[in-house]
Amino acid sequence: MKLYRKVVPYILLGSAAIFNHNSANAQNQTSAPDFNISQDLVAKASYKINEINNYAITQSRLIARAQNTRDMYIDNMLGAQKRLAPYLGKKGYKKAVSQELPGAPVGLHCVYGQYTQLMRALNESGDTLNVIPRGANSACLQFKSIMGKKYSKPEYGGAIHEGHVYETDSAYNAALAKYLATRGLSLDKPSPKLEEAKKAFAKNNFSAEHINPGSIWIVPRFRGAKNKFHAIMFLGRGRVENGNFIPDEKGRYMFAAHNSERLGDLFNSWDTSNVFSADIEKILTVEYGKELKRLESMSREKMIEYIIAGTPVKAADLMPLPRSELIRMVQAKYFGDDIKRAIAPQQQVAQIAMQQMHQDRV
Repeated sequence: MKLYRKVVPYILLGSAAIFNHNSANAQNQTSAPDFNISQDLVAKASYKINEINNYAITQSRLIARAQNTRDMYIDNMLGAQKRLAPYLGKKGYKKAVSQELPGAPVGLHCVYGQYTQLMRALNESGDTLNVIPRGANSACLQFKSIMGKKYSKPEYGGAIHEGHVYETDSAYNAALAKYLATRGLSLDKPSPKLEEAKKAFAKNNFSAEHINPGSIWIVPRFRGAKNKFHAIMFLGRGRVENGNFIPDEKGRYMFAAHNSERLGDLFNSWDTSNVFSADIEKILTVEYGKELKRLESMSREKMIEYIIAGTPVKAADLMPLPRSELIRMVQAKYFGDDIKRAIAPQQQVAQIAMQQMHQDRV
């Protein structure tokens, strides 16, 4: 859960900054001010803080779920590559590919192979998402067109990049500085024109350091190719030992691919001047969030039906719960928590509330 530490502490840091600021002001006061804060205001503030914390926790769990599926996807790709590589250039290659990737257009299966491995990972996770739309799973140009159109929308927050990819941020910044210099601009002199130029450069350039492992890259099939492409998986930094990919933060950026299955050094193997990158982890995080919101917006009956499916819990156990608690149960079910254990304390609370209501009426 790598990004969990980036989400929650940020929220806490914001609260700490407010409290520190207020504490400093209090110390500068010659006498304690006479505050009269209403209980209603305190309750609203407490509710807002809880709401923010709950949102941060939910986001971290969505990211964790996306990373889990992404890791299964990477494992599927690496496993298939290892099984198929021994057949390369041999008579049994076509049969081996057909068995590994049923329905694949053998010899043109670079995109289809990645689509199949991702769908397998989603199935293993019990998901019904269709991340790569129909039509984008057969050829590189269609993949670029369809994925680019669907996932370039603002809510996907940088999941799609296209253009020249640099191996490091320093290489990207050096190229940016040259680009700015030709326009009489400098990073040392902030201005509206500078920001516009930086955005213009970012539209056609990006750094590999900001791409998550498991992203699908469409690269030129050979150096300088303009209309012939190949799909590869961006594995992140690592190395190859005995034919196996080993993640290593100090290693080189590596790739895996179908259609001439192999592992290798990405920047030493491919022309990176015209690359299309689809960040599967970022896309999954957003898609999981949309799916969870859909579940949370269902009717009480549908939510209860969803919660109890595949569990020993009965619908009657959930009927007394308010909608807010049903939503919490939906979240628990969605993230794979023990539903029976999560429901038990809430049942007790609901029963006590009902007993209190009955006593009040008497």
